[in-house]
Amino acid sequence: RSEGMTKYLISKGANINASAKDKTTPLHFASNNLIASLLINNGANLAAKDSDGATPLHWAVSSRDDVSRVLIDAEAPINAKDASGSTPLDYASNNLQAFLINKGAKLGRELVLMNYNPTKNELVISGMAGAIYELQYSSNLKKWDALTKLTMENSTKIYFDNTSHNSSKRFYRLKLSD
Repeated sequence: RSEGMTKYLISKGANINASAKDKTTPLHFASNNLIASLLINNGANLAAKDSDGATPLHWAVSSRDDVSRVLIDAEAPINAKDASGSTPLDYASNNLQAFLINKGAKLGRELVLMNYNPTKNELVISGMAGAIYELQYSSNLKKWDALTKLTMENSTKIYFDNTSHNSSKRFYRLKLSD
């Protein structure tokens, strides 16, 4: 809990990213924003996962709002999924939910998967039933164009892209719509 001890250990060459048997790191246990900042400024891995796949942000969002904000401002992966498929937003305290959503966080069930079968121009989309997504495409991962809007009646939907036959390369992404 002591910032002074954290500074001292860092000055003596302590391994910022040392992990325990359960793969937790010092950043998983940062008890306040000053300690979290010290660890981050000295190279702590924001994406380190424990044996359950939880990042330091997963640990912080339920009870340490100040640490969570430091992690988010340092660009900790806000949509990282743990072994159960949950993101930090799934665990967040009420105080942090609006802040996380404002930063682009999604619930685990809002993140979607797409499989593409190029011989059939077929996308298999797994998402949240009832959600509306905008399907976008790109040939270079820089400029994205809207292809269509999809409403997920179930958790899986098959979409046929009949416009892709002239493309040598095509990438897809989904954006959650209002």
